[in-house]
Amino acid sequence: MTCPRCQDGYYGNPTIPGGQCRPCDCDAYGSRGRICDKFTGQCPCIDGTSGRDCSRCLHRHILTEYGCKRRDRSEKQRVEFR
Repeated sequence: MTCPRCQDGYYGNPTIPGGQCRPCDCDAYGSRGRICDKFTGQCPCIDGTSGRDCSRCLHRHILTEYGCKRRDRSEKQRVEFR
């Protein structure tokens, strides 16, 4: 017997042949939670992050110990000349 949809924390389509539920694996630092869209697997990203699991920084953002942060011109210079 197949479940009609995936449980919280998983995504996919178990009703199609070969379909299955995969873990969301939302990034602990880049996402707002661990529950993703049940069909696409898109995790709810915080500002500055992207990707299905929210593990990448957006353009003009840098990874810090607090997650992805938008960098301004002075931060860019400081980072480039270290």
